[in-house]
Amino acid sequence: MDRQKLTIYLAGPISGCNSTQKLEWRKEIKKLLGTRGYEFIDPTESTWNAQREFMDMDKSDVVIANLWRESIGTIVGVVRARRLAKPVIVIDINRIDSPILKAIAGKESWVRGLAEAANKLEKEISPRLRKEPQVRKANGTEVEFNLRKLRKSIVIACELAEINDDDLPVMVTHRVVTVLRSNGRVVVTTGEIKEEIFRQLDQLSSELDTTYQDNFKRSAGRLREAWRKREQTKKGEDDRDALFQQQEVELSDCRTVRARLETEIATLRERDTLPVRVVGESEITPFRNVLDAVVAAERNLSDFLIIHENAKVTAKDCPYQYPQKVYDALKCLAKFVEEKLDALTDPQNARQVGLSEWWKTHSSLEYSDHESEGTMNDRALLQARTIIYNGETIVLKRHIKLGIRNPNHSCRIYIEIESFLQGEHKLLVGYVGRHPESASS
Repeated sequence: MDRQKLTIYLAGPISGCNSTQKLEWRKEIKKLLGTRGYEFIDPTESTWNAQREFMDMDKSDVVIANLWRESIGTIVGVVRARRLAKPVIVIDINRIDSPILKAIAGKESWVRGLAEAANKLEKEISPRLRKEPQVRKANGTEVEFNLRKLRKSIVIACELAEINDDDLPVMVTHRVVTVLRSNGRVVVTTGEIKEEIFRQLDQLSSELDTTYQDNFKRSAGRLREAWRKREQTKKGEDDRDALFQQQEVELSDCRTVRARLETEIATLRERDTLPVRVVGESEITPFRNVLDAVVAAERNLSDFLIIHENAKVTAKDCPYQYPQKVYDALKCLAKFVEEKLDALTDPQNARQVGLSEWWKTHSSLEYSDHESEGTMNDRALLQARTIIYNGETIVLKRHIKLGIRNPNHSCRIYIEIESFLQGEHKLLVGYVGRHPESASS
């Protein structure tokens, strides 16, 4: 990606300076660079304060600091720029030669005049900043390089390693970004970025490097190990997801084969005029989709379930690939109602339990008798859960969860059981379909 404009922050003494001292060098540097694709943030053009300077530096790509005299504010600004992993050019016209500032900014950032600063920006810094690499993700897609995202990932790794050092993530980010921008690559992979992070952490934690103190090296080593563990955890999660998806595909293939064989058996039975074998309440007829399963439940389980028209409407739009599971869940609900009816005829010997408790011992599927508070307080979200039955508005909360939230692997069955449906002694199925939007979506 070519960047048409780079933003330069012009740092330098302001407090206690006259107009010439504040303005002339800034005018000259603008004149030197103004027609070459730069924009400038000039703190003399507004009321200066430290907070505003920090915010303006956040917006800039490069900081040019004219240290023509000692200035605490300018030095703080240089430190801030380095923490943000931004290139800095320090102009030392009067040869102050501050060793502290040189250590902070780096010897490579030190120049003696405005023309030298402009030349350094043009020849060394600008070319690599204008060519921001694209990042190729594991799935092959390419996105713009995001410095903030990289720094955030390193900060998270520091937190995992319980490292309380603000400089370490900034320094690692700066070193990694410097390499990425300097290698001239148009596209880098996420794997190459991770390798560079490990390379820089290995260098920072090296016993042979005398630049940094021992406690800093130890922190860099801990960060390296925390990052490795984090990557291993992510890889483990990815491997588990891939295995789960593979198993789902294999299960789907098995169901397809079973459905084909059952169809062939049914055809042979019809051809030979043999009686159709029955399993439970339904004939051996494979369900092509969720709607087939719901219609079969309406036909076979009508003594125990009321299938609301909305359930069929939502089932028709549901891409869930395992309709047999939907039928089995509805059949399990019917079993609960059947036991409830038995309890009505023999209340002394019947154990009175609610659906939530009963479900735990009769099904491996997850059941919930409520929605989240955020969902219940959102009228738009409740609309998908609202039906009209016998002239009464009912908000469906109780539901059975099938599968993960991926549309092809997920289905939700919403039911109503209040007062055993006012004497009808049946359970109302009001929604069978996609996972409806919720406050946590």
